[in-house]
Amino acid sequence: MTLSITAHLADDSSRLELTGRLDNASAPLLASHCQEALTRDMRVLVIDMAGLNYISSAGIREILIATKAMKARQGRVALARMQPHVQKVFEILKALPDLSVFASLAEMDDYLSTFQQPTKNP
Repeated sequence: MTLSITAHLADDSSRLELTGRLDNASAPLLASHCQEALTRDMRVLVIDMAGLNYISSAGIREILIATKAMKARQGRVALARMQPHVQKVFEILKALPDLSVFASLAEMDDYLSTFQQPTKNP
């Protein structure tokens, strides 16, 4: 199985739904979708991993590259609905500390609504 990505764009966020395998062969597809989101004025890039059945270090590398690029522009990358076997790969590679991980889309939406509220000046 290869990787398929469904993109959902909003004004200041983008959600990428991943289905299949994220490995050496499919990592460039994720990179192109992330780059497209970065060319827009996005504050949040959500990667929905509910349909992801395999991830390699190449896939994790692309997620970390996107995280670094979003952080440089004061944005965030959030991972949603990560399967236990995929989360284990992140843990083994010690790749989770800078990433926000959400068990459900509702949990992520609650977080994003707080994150996207305008800050108040004193």
